Amino acid sequence: LFPKAPDGIRGEILWERYVTSEAPSGLLQLEGAAAHVPGVKVRNLDVHEQFLGALVRGDRERIAALLDDNCIWAVRSYLPDAAAKPMATAQGAREALSLIDRWLAAYTLERVSVLNRLVTEWYVFAEELLVVGVKGGRGRPRRRQYRKASFYPISPAGRIQGELGYG
Repeated sequence: LFPKAPDGIRGEILWERYVTSEAPSGLLQLEGAAAHVPGVKVRNLDVHEQFLGALVRGDRERIAALLDDNCIWAVRSYLPDAAAKPMATAQGAREALSLIDRWLAAYTLERVSVLNRLVTEWYVFAEELLVVGVKGGRGRPRRRQYRKASFYPISPAGRIQGELGYG
């Protein structure tokens, strides 16, 4: 991913793939080394859908179950302190959950729409539109929309290894 600004590209977010001989535990396991790939893609699609659904419901337990213990988060921050810290980062599931908790404390996630998505045997790339209500205001919450593009690497065990994205 290449975060950019009006004056050009500001950086690069890279995730390297390490190929192992271990076959992922996916759906539709068939015979042969490459036969598992379509099933793993379906599994990875399901993992992404479960993650987004858990975010909308605020289901912290389900989110925790989907995260790899050593996950890494680096996403555009939409938190109230975003002006001072435009990227939200976390290392490990505990920090990632803390970051998600902060986000859910600031907003009521009303809806997530997947605008574009590419699912492979080792990652999901998704362009997402989030509709949120801002908490803490007087009266009715203000609504906002955030659009982001994120890369979610998925482990062979079917757990999210991180979210790298920008919006």
